[in-house]
Amino acid sequence: FPISTSMMRGLQLRHLIRMRLQEVAEQLPGTVGFVIPDRFHLVYLEVGRAANAIGLSSTSGTRIAIASTAAGHAYAAALAPEVAEALLVDMEREIPESAKLLRPRLDADRYSLRERGYVTSCGLWSPHINGLAIPLWSPHYQTYVVVTIGLLSNIYDEMRLHKDVAPRILELSASIRTLLEDGESALFSRRAQSAPA
Repeated sequence: FPISTSMMRGLQLRHLIRMRLQEVAEQLPGTVGFVIPDRFHLVYLEVGRAANAIGLSSTSGTRIAIASTAAGHAYAAALAPEVAEALLVDMEREIPESAKLLRPRLDADRYSLRERGYVTSCGLWSPHINGLAIPLWSPHYQTYVVVTIGLLSNIYDEMRLHKDVAPRILELSASIRTLLEDGESALFSRRAQSAPA
């Protein structure tokens, strides 16, 4: 069966995102991911990982909990208040312990997202891992997606996350935002320009 044009564009878009993630992973010894929501979890679509990254073994397809990760907190903070509340109500009914992790931090996460452009989480998922994440609206996926990084907490404490990691992840997310917003049209126009006349 031939692959549809939109499917090809989606694969090309993911390839470009993976390359950007890997570039950052080469600079920071952690796992850099591009995740999408799936009910109470986020799923890694793409991962960049430094050869010397220790403590994180996420790969494409790995699921992480919204309630206990920087990526999940960033995702929830980006949601409209009524959508976030519906998510929390469902969590309280089905996985109450998770809701107890997310609800008390939501206002602070929204504030951090509004003021800094990102959300951090230190030791919530694991005492050895600190994370930083940025949600982005994706026209392609019609939902918020998240660019996230997890690093060893004994090397990257909260202050170092803000000082050394945030600027790189903000830059990465701007690059990915451009790909998400312009990706399909840019990929299509690039192909049209290189087509023989």
